[in-house]
Amino acid sequence: MRPFFLRQIILDPLTNQAPVLELATSFLLLEDGGYLLLPDRISKLIIDIDNVAATESDDAFFYLTEDGKGLYIVDKADPATLMRGVNFGNLFWPLGTGGPNGTDYLKTPVTDADYIKLVAAGIDHVRLPLSPSVLFINEPNYTIFDNSVIQLVDKFIADATRFGLSIIVDVHPRSFEYTDVYNGIAQIWFMLATRYKDFPKNVVFELLNEPNPDVFTNAGMYKSWHVNAYNAIRKIDPNRRIIIDSQYSGYPTGFNNITPLFDKNTTYSFHYYNPFSFSHQGATFQIPSGLLNNVAYPTNPDDIDAQYENVAPNSNPPERSIQFNRKFIRDEIANNPVAWADRYGIPRNRLYCGELGVYDQSTPHPDRQYWYRDVISALNELGVGYCLWTYTGDFPTGPEILQEIK
Repeated sequence: MRPFFLRQIILDPLTNQAPVLELATSFLLLEDGGYLLLPDRISKLIIDIDNVAATESDDAFFYLTEDGKGLYIVDKADPATLMRGVNFGNLFWPLGTGGPNGTDYLKTPVTDADYIKLVAAGIDHVRLPLSPSVLFINEPNYTIFDNSVIQLVDKFIADATRFGLSIIVDVHPRSFEYTDVYNGIAQIWFMLATRYKDFPKNVVFELLNEPNPDVFTNAGMYKSWHVNAYNAIRKIDPNRRIIIDSQYSGYPTGFNNITPLFDKNTTYSFHYYNPFSFSHQGATFQIPSGLLNNVAYPTNPDDIDAQYENVAPNSNPPERSIQFNRKFIRDEIANNPVAWADRYGIPRNRLYCGELGVYDQSTPHPDRQYWYRDVISALNELGVGYCLWTYTGDFPTGPEILQEIK
């Protein structure tokens, strides 16, 4: 256990505002990443999450969850901070399979000005999705990198870390390469882990984006597979942070039937796009929700039900009968990935929402911002880090969205 010291303030019990006493107290950071306050007798702990410098000690940064009940600790001994992030999605995907406006990934720059903007907005990490069919020139053997591509990946990593950001190297296959990637994952990670084993520890490895339920048809199959991929990395890099996605395409309920690996250098990731009838309306790649239009947020079940009756009457998503609003979103996250993590004693700084976003092309923009605000505030309340999908493309992270992370 490591000792830390934290400034605490007792508020005036009548006004709940003016501090009447300040004192320094200590807590112990437990081996599993949890914490124990010493003593537990302060009426309220004040932490200004918009001014991290005010809550910095020699050993850690501190965040208070919005409900005031939980403390998020970023241990400086663990440089891989994953609290507020943005995806660099679509940049390393094959042409014609989702790149932003058909742009060649090698000609889609992220400049110093972009990094400065992200850091100023409070971003502490970026996620870099990589299609193995782009990274390698001899798939499915995965033994020879495409030099021009892997050198560009090196540059992304160097630039992100130069600006003090953690960066996630995410194996992110497209649908046509699923089978080859699943069968070759140990070799893919042998190549990546060997290349990056001496890089800073704020370079994080994500085993596989959104495991396909058509391939991993049960929890035992998925657990066996991701243990194999995990071991391939650990043979080369025993201390690197590794992210494991939930089963069922990263869905929030995807952890419910699996047990975690008891390794304090693992993080568990889910994705949040619910309800798809709102977040993916008009997106032709996501059927049937992509067939809907003018879906408002918070959602109206009667409106959504009427649209489904016209385009996909046999489809039965929960939003046909349930209103999605902040309370529902918060409870869905709290009752699934958060409850799962709590059940196994996994601290909140090892639970992570690796993607969240709304399709930009046909979604009402004020409602789009309201959805981001509700999801982000729910994650902040629960002490769960997150990563916006995505910086460019059809789910853009514009200024109106970046301001919601504060």
